[in-house]
Amino acid sequence: MARLPHLGCWSVVTLLGCGAPAPPAHPEPPTATTDAPPKTTAAAPPAKPEPEPSAQAAKPTGPPTGKPKPAPTATPNAACAQQTDCKRRGLCSSAKGRCVAGTSADCAQSVDCRAAGRCAAKGGVCVVSSDADCAQSDGCRAFGSCRVRGGVCQALLDGDCQQSSACAEHKLCRASGGSCVE
Repeated sequence: MARLPHLGCWSVVTLLGCGAPAPPAHPEPPTATTDAPPKTTAAAPPAKPEPEPSAQAAKPTGPPTGKPKPAPTATPNAACAQQTDCKRRGLCSSAKGRCVAGTSADCAQSVDCRAAGRCAAKGGVCVVSSDADCAQSDGCRAFGSCRVRGGVCQALLDGDCQQSSACAEHKLCRASGGSCVE
């Protein structure tokens, strides 16, 4: 082990304080002893005394004690209504901790209703329930899928294909196997 050289008393005093008096934290400024008359300055208004805080009105300023309060949460339906699946698939209601399609109104506002005719709630999901649902869909206008069969909108009539954009743009004007074909 290395041995430290003897530093003497002064070194110890400077390092540890060794009983030496500490200088005052805020020394008083020396007073002037001149024969000049004192300068007159405007007297500052007396400081307003701080009101003493009462024990009843005192609020703690430190960290809260105990368990922190949980942030307020939205109601289950409101939480589901904020989800992407509400807008897209109509899963806007809460049931047993899950977001589901609780009403046909949930489904009616969804992208799936407008696109594919899934506008009615059944078993917690949006389904196609009628030809009217299909007839209102983008699939009917674009692809002639205006009739319900097997739970999905399909092109079943030549007339539905003939009024679709698939017929006008691609000559797919005849219904066959649920789709519009040439």
